[in-house]
Amino acid sequence: MKFENRNEFPAFLNECGLVGTGAEIGVLEGAFSEHILRTWKGSTLFSIDAWRNFNVDEYVDINNRSNDEQTLYYAKTTLRLRSFGDRSIVWRMTSEQATIIIPDNTLDFCYIDADHSYDGVKMI
Repeated sequence: MKFENRNEFPAFLNECGLVGTGAEIGVLEGAFSEHILRTWKGSTLFSIDAWRNFNVDEYVDINNRSNDEQTLYYAKTTLRLRSFGDRSIVWRMTSEQATIIIPDNTLDFCYIDADHSYDGVKMI
């Protein structure tokens, strides 16, 4: 199946019966997590983002903003996803930290939109 854009992804998950637990890595303001939760019939979505500034020598990205801005993004996300109750779990941590907490074979899907550097992609 070919998607015109990522907004078609939650419906695809429903069609495939992937309606248990999922994760989005790299959330920013939570807009796509909100779309997933509105469209997807799954039980739980983990929205995971570090929401912190990284050294520009290590990570160059348009969304690598100051820690104050990252804190605002985190606050916007938690407010945006609050209405989904227990279906939405927001974690402020790196994907590497989250892999320690989430048991293997737990997720039906993981949508990755985070550290796009070569080393970052290899790590996930």
